[in-house]
Parts: sequence; C-alpha cells; structure tokens
Amino acid sequence: MNTVSQRRMTGSSIQEKVGWNKYMTFVKNEIFAQARKKIINKMIEVLPRDGSEPDVRIKRRQAFYFQSSGQVDHEGKATIFGQIFQILRRE
Repeated sequence: MNTVSQRRMTGSSIQEKVGWNKYMTFVKNEIFAQARKKIINKMIEVLPRDGSEPDVRIKRRQAFYFQSSGQVDHEGKATIFGQIFQILRRE
C-alpha cells in the first residue's frame, strides 16, 4: 500500500473528514472574507478624522408621503435613507 492509500484509509486530513466540496467552500469563503476585510479597512482609513459632522437636512414629510404612496425610490431622493445618502455623496 502506498502513502496516499494509507492516508485515505485513516481519514486523518480535514479534507477526508468533511469532504472536498465543503473544504473548498470553506477555503474560498475564508479568502473572500480576508480580501473583503482588507478593502473595508482601506476605505475606513480614507475617511476624514477631524471630527467634523456634515450638515444634513431631511424632508421627513416628503419621505412620509412617498412611503404611503407605495412607489419605489429608484433614485434615492424621497426616502429618508436616500436623502441622507445623496447629501453625503455630494460632500
């Protein structure tokens, strides 16, 4: 019996215990998580740290009427989140 056959019989590796598909999915998820974490950390580093807060004025009544109309805010101009996002995007 060669070494490969012995390993398969003992099942000592993690790949043999959980299966190759689950192992590869786990590895891909870990790699993706690390890459995502690096990207997010780089984005956080560029944020201003001077403690200034942007002046945001929201039209709550407009958002309320828009919500009750049942329409969809594709441009992000009527909902509260959309208004805040548009203001912060301009700055």
